[in-house]
Amino acid sequence: MARIPFLAVRLRLEAEDDLVARLRAVAERRRLRSPDGGNDPSFRELLQQARDLLERRRQRAGTAHLRQQDAIRLAALKGGVELVELAGLDAADAIAAAIHAEMPWMAPATELVWHALRRAAAGRAPVRLPPLLLVGPPGIGKSHWARRLAGHLRVPEMAVEATAENAGFGLTGLQAGWGSARTGRVLELILQHRIANPVIFVDEIEKSGSAVSTSGRSFDLAGALLPLLERETARAWTCPYFRVGFDMSWISWILAANSLRGLPEPLLSRCQVVRLPPLSAADLRAFAHREAARRGLSEASTEAILDTLTAIAPRAEALSLRTVLRMLERAAVMEGRPMVH
Repeated sequence: MARIPFLAVRLRLEAEDDLVARLRAVAERRRLRSPDGGNDPSFRELLQQARDLLERRRQRAGTAHLRQQDAIRLAALKGGVELVELAGLDAADAIAAAIHAEMPWMAPATELVWHALRRAAAGRAPVRLPPLLLVGPPGIGKSHWARRLAGHLRVPEMAVEATAENAGFGLTGLQAGWGSARTGRVLELILQHRIANPVIFVDEIEKSGSAVSTSGRSFDLAGALLPLLERETARAWTCPYFRVGFDMSWISWILAANSLRGLPEPLLSRCQVVRLPPLSAADLRAFAHREAARRGLSEASTEAILDTLTAIAPRAEALSLRTVLRMLERAAVMEGRPMVH
């Protein structure tokens, strides 16, 4: 793995007691070197010197506004964070082939990912996909595809339901001073894993709304995403909570929508739009058969699932990858097998 600096400020954390002890040692050395023995500073004087010095350091670093516990959290990032890399072109080809074999109807998206992975591998660069906007009917497995992609890449992943994140606060954070001030889920994911290139999936982006503050300001999810989707602005993205900069430019963003209706042009201009076809009964049967084998399900369970899919095939509205995944999970529970994702 490669390592990059992630935090845009320099943190020098030192407890007051430790700094007082160091100042006292310096004063003692000076006293011993002084012909007349010098005067020992009082503890109160040393404490004030330590506090003044700590404050000057924080002002120079741009971290004077941070609470001590927040500064301690960020101190873990002083050495940078890691970036997951591919082993080479063969690895890129293998990942694309595996995903296509699992979900061939997602070929338009898989092909874009394949080319992006090959470019990264050829340039010996860490994994980073261009922002993708997957557009297709519900139930075709857009979120499952994104989760399987992250699994093959061996990077952290996170799924966000846009309908539950109207204001974007949960994703990007809320500045200190608000009653519910907090860091966003995106930054928390990187802080937890110390990996700067996770895959983040935002579902039903076209259904996200906006929140309006008591002062009349509007906060919408699409607007919160714009600086994170643009690589130049993402390199120096400022967290609303910590109010310091982070390099968020290595995140692979995958957005999903059932249609483009209502999506703002600035969002569309930052994404590669990928149109996906609806699922067929044959697609679902083939997927169910492959997944049952991957999960180690018995032949009886597999046949029961395939028979059920054949029975519901005439009802197009019942054709959904979610339905198949629930069947597989139920069969795994009944057979006492571990859950496989």
